[in-house]
Amino acid sequence: MKYVTRMTDQTIRPAYCKWPDYNRALRDAVAGLTDEQLAIQPSPDRWPTWATVGHAACQRVFWLCDFAGEPGAETTPFTNLNEALGTTGLPQIDLWD
Repeated sequence: MKYVTRMTDQTIRPAYCKWPDYNRALRDAVAGLTDEQLAIQPSPDRWPTWATVGHAACQRVFWLCDFAGEPGAETTPFTNLNEALGTTGLPQIDLWD
């Protein structure tokens, strides 16, 4: 089966109205971490916290701009975690609170 997508003038922004709140929560949680905390890996085969946070930020840009067609990719510093914090007793970042 072939799927056909059509671009319209509608925006997906109403579906993501809470993202500014989630972004603030993530930013605030990460901003307070030390270099050592950012380097935490939940296990040897998992990414460190800094890489997980970077990946999440990059994927949001990809999903919203490249995939969904929203503007703004050119104004983000990302051109292209919770788990790690929890393994060391640090509070996890709950974006869905």
